Amino acid sequence: MPFDALVFVLLKRDAHSHSDLAVLELCDRNVLGGARVFGVCCAVRLSHCPRQCYSTEYVKSIVYGGLDGVVSILVSVASVYGSPVGIKFILALGAAKLAAGAFSMGIGDFLSTKAEVDFIVRERLREEWEVDNYIEGERAEMIEIYVNYGLSKQAATEVVEIISKNKQTFVNTMMVEELGLNPEDIDQSPLKHGLVNFGSFLLFGILPLLVYIAFAIDGNEDDNLAFAISAGMTGFGLLSLGVGKAFFTGTPYISSTLMTLLCGCASGAVGFGIAYAFRGESV
Repeated sequence: MPFDALVFVLLKRDAHSHSDLAVLELCDRNVLGGARVFGVCCAVRLSHCPRQCYSTEYVKSIVYGGLDGVVSILVSVASVYGSPVGIKFILALGAAKLAAGAFSMGIGDFLSTKAEVDFIVRERLREEWEVDNYIEGERAEMIEIYVNYGLSKQAATEVVEIISKNKQTFVNTMMVEELGLNPEDIDQSPLKHGLVNFGSFLLFGILPLLVYIAFAIDGNEDDNLAFAISAGMTGFGLLSLGVGKAFFTGTPYISSTLMTLLCGCASGAVGFGIAYAFRGESV
């Protein structure tokens, strides 16, 4: 048996009889080199995974909802900034946008995640049918994929023979290698993603409104001061999103924070620019 195929067997055996983390360590050391490791690792379903594997599951929903919330609410406030409408009117406008936006974002995330899960389920059922009815053709496809990764034809054949002995492992591997889909994504909860997005929009979206809530209670009508504080709270929200994203994804804090701040400011500038351009125009 060629060395690269032998290493594959040892990795697979280690995942069931020793430590799953050892498999990750061997993969990190790049035992097979480049894309070969990717194929090997995908064939093994780990029963344990470090926190980092799961902590990023909802990062997309948090950042997406939070960024849209904090920026869109500030733009809503900016659209009437300087007009003689009063603090309470601005607060009412922002609160309406906050509620409607949170529900819209939550429902949108729910529907998009559900569509993704439904697609993966359908593709998995198709792959399972092909394995049941035409397994030789599926083996040939996988052998070709591993040969393209750099394995010899003999090694690729032996690897595929090992994987295909277990139907679920074979189907999982084909979904990753052939379709580019992660079978673990089937376990995503559309409802949880929707709720996380909804909550993130509310949490960050309310930041620009806090000063207007305080001013409305106190009876303060200083619009200039309120908007300045609101913009500052928006910046704080963007910085918090950047730091949180860096913490969960392991990316550098400075670059993550600056990127989030830059994207948020750019989005806000577009909205503010349009609002400023139409200021004073009769509708």
